[in-house]
Amino acid sequence: MKKNKKINIKMSINSIQKTLDTSPNVNYIKIKIQDEYYLLIKSISKLLEEIINKNKKKRHKCYKDCFYSEKIPSLTIYEYISSIVKYTGINESTLILSIVSITSLMNKTKNTISYNNIYKLIITSVFLNVKFNEDFNFSSKLYAYVGRISNEELNLLEYKFYSLCDYTLFVKSNIYEEYYCFFQNKAKNMKL
Repeated sequence: MKKNKKINIKMSINSIQKTLDTSPNVNYIKIKIQDEYYLLIKSISKLLEEIINKNKKKRHKCYKDCFYSEKIPSLTIYEYISSIVKYTGINESTLILSIVSITSLMNKTKNTISYNNIYKLIITSVFLNVKFNEDFNFSSKLYAYVGRISNEELNLLEYKFYSLCDYTLFVKSNIYEEYYCFFQNKAKNMKL
């Protein structure tokens, strides 16, 4: 008799799963979450572009360090971050932590964000924060490929970024919350 109950429970779970998989409401929820994530990416991208343009206007020079690149990718910052999210599946929190890390690094080094360094800063910061924040991560080869740099260069950038951050990526919860709320508020005022 107990065996039948287990089968019935298992059959019920399977039927619920089939209903969820075919339900238009579940697909709507998935799309809604995805849209909200891409709005977050858009708000982050927009802020980075605003900072870069302010630095350009003020004629702040970007140091030619290992993150500097003469050749700027043809992708926009939004397309670049979206590509990273699409192919690596990073969490929203990891993306926000990555931006916090970039900000912290720029403050420590007194360097400025420009189109010449932002792409390498993004992929390196994401790669490091995935290791710090997520349970599962892909190999550096995938991140290098998605970031459009060599695996060797990513490894060098990872070492340099981490050492410049004094070998810590820890972010206080109130700082994270501040960034999270800022980007969420910015995203609410945007459309995809």
